[in-house]
Amino acid sequence: LQNSLSVTETFSASTAAPTTPQVWGNEKLAKFDILPTGTTLAAGLASTSTDPLTHNTLSAEQKLYGPLHVTTAVTDVGQTYSNKSITAGFKLHW
Repeated sequence: LQNSLSVTETFSASTAAPTTPQVWGNEKLAKFDILPTGTTLAAGLASTSTDPLTHNTLSAEQKLYGPLHVTTAVTDVGQTYSNKSITAGFKLHW
């Protein structure tokens, strides 16, 4: 189980630019690791202070080689406008 809290604040180099309020986010996930295959399945909920809706997400992450991982996700499953993504990246732990 994982619970994440985030704060995003945007800064501008210009003093004439309007200030953007902080955006607070909360994500709750239930993860299941299949260690022999390097696969992680997750289901969760996410919300932000700028969005009145809570979004549900299903995802699968696959370890390819070393720190290289590929993740596929579907957000708002079953809704008219679901969001689908595929991302690749490096995960380094030090």
